[in-house]
Order: sequence, then C-alpha cells, then structure tokens
Amino acid sequence: MDVMDMTYEDNSFNFVLDKGTLDAILCGHNSLENSSKMLSQVYRVLEDRGIFVVITYGAPAARLPYLEKHNWTVSYHQMSKSFSWKLLIDIENGKYIYKMIIESK
Repeated sequence: MDVMDMTYEDNSFNFVLDKGTLDAILCGHNSLENSSKMLSQVYRVLEDRGIFVVITYGAPAARLPYLEKHNWTVSYHQMSKSFSWKLLIDIENGKYIYKMIIESK
C-alpha cells in the first residue's frame, strides 16, 4: 500500500509506527509534496488521541516543521546508536537517532 494514498478508513488506528519512511521520502523526488501527502494520510487514519511514533536520523530541527503542521503534540527523545545499530546501519555519520512521539488532538 502506498503511504501517500492509503485505503484505510478515517480513524482506523490508535498507533502508527514509522521507522525510516519519512526519512526516505524526504530524500526523494518531490520530497515536500510527498512528505505532506504521507503525513496527511497518517493524520487521517489515526484516531483522536492516537499515537504516531517516528524513528528517524533527522534531528528534531529538521523534522519538527513537517510534523507540527498537522496540529500534533510532538515530543522527542535522543537515543545513542547502539553497537548493533552501527553494524546493521552504517549509513549515517551522526551519533544519534531520534524517537519522536506524536499525539493527535
């Protein structure tokens, strides 16, 4: 299913997890338009007071502008990359990954 055009009904989920999808979209062609489509779809399928968790390499300053457009309450947590993460994913020079927890209103 295309994350930018999901066929789920409105308010279908109380929890949505994104591990790298937003990062991938933001690196692609038409990134601003496509990220807006994706996040609008997540917003649509998420129940009121539902939770959207984003695991990202993007620092909060780089991701919050996209997430705050949808009237979500956003908190984030910086996590050190563990040794196992470095073995599996050695594409980032940064020291941290971020977990962003977004609550719909």
